[in-house]
Amino acid sequence: MEQKIIDRLALLIDSVYPDYAFCDQEQTQYVEPPRFFITCYRSSVTPRIQTAGIFYTCNFDLTFDPGVGEPEGICNEVAYKLLPLLLKIPKEDGTNYRSDNINSEFDKEQGVLHIFFDVTTTLHEVDDEDIPDIRRLDFNTEVEVV
Repeated sequence: MEQKIIDRLALLIDSVYPDYAFCDQEQTQYVEPPRFFITCYRSSVTPRIQTAGIFYTCNFDLTFDPGVGEPEGICNEVAYKLLPLLLKIPKEDGTNYRSDNINSEFDKEQGVLHIFFDVTTTLHEVDDEDIPDIRRLDFNTEVEVV
């Protein structure tokens, strides 16, 4: 599941920065800056109401390495452009990706930008026939005022 999300993110970032490399952590030593690399550092499963399905959430760190002597200005510009775009991860085969908790942080020591965010998708869709029939109950309560 993480790789599907990463593939969608690569398409999104390539639409804005087609000249910058996009890779995962294992490839970074072979790719020269400027570059983006991404890490899924945690994932979790959350059940919804009994019959409403299961959510799968991945926590990502998208790192941008501009590879220049004065990186803070470039990193701020990248954050300004990408943070709103992360709310619009392209759908894949009808799968929705919802991004939450999007924030960025410039690491002065390493000269890189970190963008942290969560992506949630539905793991298990429930058919309408599997949902139990819920009926409204009307109660008539009489109150006596004294």
